[in-house]
Amino acid sequence: MRKLFSIMFLLGICELLPTIAQTTSLDIFLFDKESKLPIPDVHGFLVNTTFGNVSDLQGNLQIDFPNKIKEDLILSHISYDTRLVEYKEYTQLKKGDTLWLNPNYFDVSEVVVIAKRSNQWKKQFKKFRKYFLGEDKAAEKCKILNPEVLRFENQGGTFITTAVDLIQIQNDYLGYDINYLLTELTVKENGSSAYSGKAIYVDKMTTPQKRIIKNREDAYLNSSKFFFHSLLTDRLSENGLEIEIDTLLDSGFNKLWTPKREDLLLTTEEPRQYLVQFPEFLKIVNLNTKEVHFEEKGVRAGGLESQRFSGTARESNFKMAFAISYLYKIAPYLKLNEFGNILNTKVVKEYGYWADRKMASQLPFDFGNDYQSQLVVDESTLNNVSENTKTFTSQITDNQKLKLFTKLIYEQHTEIKLKILAEVEKIWKPEFIPVLVEFLRLSTDEVFLKEISLILAKKTGQPHGQDPLNWLQWLWESESIYGNYYGDFKANYYQHIDPKFKKYFLNRAKSSHIRLDEIVWGGVKQDGIPPLRQPKLLRAKEENYLSNNNIVFGAYINGVAKAYPKRILAWHEFFVDDFGDTKVAGVYCTLCGTVIAYDMIFEEDFHDLGTSGFLYRSNKLMYDKKTQSLWNTIEGSPVLGPLANKDIVLETYPLVTTTWGEWKKQHPTTLVLSLDTGHNRDYSEGAAYASYFATDDLMFPVPRSSNQLANKAEVLIIRAPDYKEDPLAISIAYLRRKKWYTGKIEDTEFVVIADKTGAARAFETNGTSFVSHKKGQLKDANGKVWTLKKDKLQSNNNQSLNQLPSHNIFWFAWYNTFPNTRLIK
Repeated sequence: MRKLFSIMFLLGICELLPTIAQTTSLDIFLFDKESKLPIPDVHGFLVNTTFGNVSDLQGNLQIDFPNKIKEDLILSHISYDTRLVEYKEYTQLKKGDTLWLNPNYFDVSEVVVIAKRSNQWKKQFKKFRKYFLGEDKAAEKCKILNPEVLRFENQGGTFITTAVDLIQIQNDYLGYDINYLLTELTVKENGSSAYSGKAIYVDKMTTPQKRIIKNREDAYLNSSKFFFHSLLTDRLSENGLEIEIDTLLDSGFNKLWTPKREDLLLTTEEPRQYLVQFPEFLKIVNLNTKEVHFEEKGVRAGGLESQRFSGTARESNFKMAFAISYLYKIAPYLKLNEFGNILNTKVVKEYGYWADRKMASQLPFDFGNDYQSQLVVDESTLNNVSENTKTFTSQITDNQKLKLFTKLIYEQHTEIKLKILAEVEKIWKPEFIPVLVEFLRLSTDEVFLKEISLILAKKTGQPHGQDPLNWLQWLWESESIYGNYYGDFKANYYQHIDPKFKKYFLNRAKSSHIRLDEIVWGGVKQDGIPPLRQPKLLRAKEENYLSNNNIVFGAYINGVAKAYPKRILAWHEFFVDDFGDTKVAGVYCTLCGTVIAYDMIFEEDFHDLGTSGFLYRSNKLMYDKKTQSLWNTIEGSPVLGPLANKDIVLETYPLVTTTWGEWKKQHPTTLVLSLDTGHNRDYSEGAAYASYFATDDLMFPVPRSSNQLANKAEVLIIRAPDYKEDPLAISIAYLRRKKWYTGKIEDTEFVVIADKTGAARAFETNGTSFVSHKKGQLKDANGKVWTLKKDKLQSNNNQSLNQLPSHNIFWFAWYNTFPNTRLIK
C-alpha cells in the first residue's frame, strides 16, 4: 500500500496547483425578479465541488471550472428562493447574461444568535451533530459556525432538522470550509437516519500539511469513489478490496455469488463514462480498514431506512472486522466518470460502513481528479452496452424477444434505444404492444417515448399518443395478446423499482389466473404504503380526536369490537389485528372504496399478507410473505404465483362502514385506533385521498364501465356462501332511504337493515319472514319484534339471527369483478 499512499500524496498536492486543463468560464449577473435590482452575496457553487464564488455588489458572479465537471449550479441567498440551474442550461449562458431570483420575504431577524441556549436546544443540536457530522475523530474536528440557522422539530416520533440558510462548517480534519445547503435531516424512532443537501468546499490548505494530506488519503481510501476508481483500473485485489453479490433475507445478508469485473462494468459510446450494473446488493469489503461489526444485524446501525438495519446491538455482541459496505441501486445502472465519481447519485443507496461516514468524512467531488490527464482503462474485457442489435429473423424465439426488450431496459443512450426500436418495428408482432406500453409508463426519455407512440400509432391506428393508461384501456377491450415472455419482462423491468417485485412475475406466467397486462404498478414499493401491524388501540373513553360524524370501519369478531377510522386507515390501507385467537387482516383499497376483513389462516396455514404495490382493475393486490404470490383483494384468493392453484379462499368477517358516534352507541366498550401509529401523517378527516373522493373520476383505468350507478357510488356486498355464483350489490343510497331490504343469494335468504348514516348489516333469516321496519326494529309475519344486538338480530322472545359477512365497495370495482351482478337501487 506504500505505493498507493505515495500516489495519493501527489493527488493531494495536485489539488493545490493551478488548474491548467481546459476550463469553462461562467460570468453572469443575478437580479431580483421583482425590484429589478442586482443581488450581492449570492452563493453560487457547483454541487459538492470546490468550484464556486459569491456575487459582488453589482450582482456579478464569476466561476471558472474544468470542462470535465458537469455538476449542477446552485444559487443560494437567505432572502431568495434557492435556484438550481442544470449544467445544460448554465453552459448555454453568455458572458453578461442575467438570471433572476425570486425573493422569499424571509425575515432575517428570525436568525438570532443566542449566547445562552436551553438544555433542550443543546440536546437537539447534539443529536443533529451526531447524525450529520458523525461521532468519529473527523467529526470531533468539525465546527458548525452558525448553528442559529438550524430549526429542530419532532413529528410523530421523527426528529427533523432544516436550515434557513447555508450551514457553515469548519472541517479542520480535512482542511475545508464547507457551506452546506441542507434540504432535511430526519432521525426516526428506531435510529435510522437520512439527510440530503448540497455543498460547496473551500480548500484552506494553501501549503502542504502532512496531517491533513494523510487524513484526506484516509477518507479517500475508505470511500466509494476509491472503490469505483479501483474497479475502473482493474486494481480491486491490489488495493485490498473484495466484492460479492448479496441478497437480503430476514436473517440478514446472504451471499449469492462473486462477480467478475466484466460482470459489473460496461462501456458506453460516450467517452470516459462507464456503467455499473448488479442485481440485489453489491457488497464491498475493505481489507485495509477494520470497524466494530455487530453480528446481530449484519451491518452497523446508522444511515439506513429500515429497522432491520438500524437496530442497536448490545455491546457484548460485537467484534472487530473488516469494513463492510453495501450498495443498492434504484435504476438499471450507476453511471461513473473516469475518476470513479458516481454521476447519478440519486439512484444509489449506501449501507454499512460507508453509510456511517457522515459529512465530516466527505471529500469534494473533484478531490484527486487530475483533469489534465486521461485515465487509461483496459476495456478489452468489458461488454459494450451500446453495440448495435442484430436483425432477427421472423422465427425469433421468446428468449430472443426477452433479451431484446431487456436491452431496452438497460440502455441509457437515446440513439441506441431508437436503433433497438427500429429492429422491433422490423420484426413487429402485436404481442409487442403491452411491452412498449410498459415503457410509456415509466420512461422519462422524451425522444424515446415519442418514437414508441409513433410506432404504436402506426401499427394499431389508435390515437392514444404517449398516455399509457389510455393504451391499457384500449388493450383490455380485447383478448390478451402478450407473449409467454411478458411475465419475465415485467420481472426484469419492475425489479429496479423494488427487487421484491421480481419474484412476483419471474417464471410465474403460467400460474396466473388474471391477465398479466392488467397487473398495473400503483406507484409504491412493497408495503410502501405502510401497513399497521398490531396497531396501538385506545378505549372509547380515552379517545379524544374523533368527531361523532367521522367515518369508521367497525368490526365485531369473537365478542371484541374495534373501530378503524377512515382518516387513519386511508394512509395505511392495511391492518393486522387480533380478535381473541383470530388474526385478521383488514384490507382497505382506497381506490375501490372497500375494507374487507380476512381470516389469515386457511386450513391451518397462516398467510402473512401485505400490500404488493400493484393493482388489478384499480383494486389493490395483496401478497403473502412466504411465497410472494399475488392475491385478489376482493375475492381473498391468490391469483399469481405458487399458491394460485391451491383453491385458497380466505374466510371473511362482517365489517360495517358507519360513523364513530353510531358505532360507539352500538358498542360502548369498543377499542379504536390511536393516532400514535409510529408514522408521521396528517390524520385529519379527509386529508388522505381528498381529491380522489371528491370526484367520480378514476385514477387508473378499468376494462368495463356501467351507467347504472356512478363509479364511486357505494354498494353493499353480502358474502353469502355462493355469492360468486349469484353476485348481488345493493345501493347504499337505496338502503339509506328504505332502511331495510330482504332478498336471496342462491339458497341463502337474508335481511339487511341500515341506519340513517347508511351503515348496513345483513343477517341470514333462516325462514323468518319480515313484513315491516320502524325505528330500527323489524317485525316478522308472526308479530315478533327484532332488534339489532351487536352482531345479531334478537327477537323479543330471545330468538336470534346471525350476521352475514358484508362490506361496502364502490360500484365500478364490484362491476368490474362481477359484471353479471344483480343491482338493487
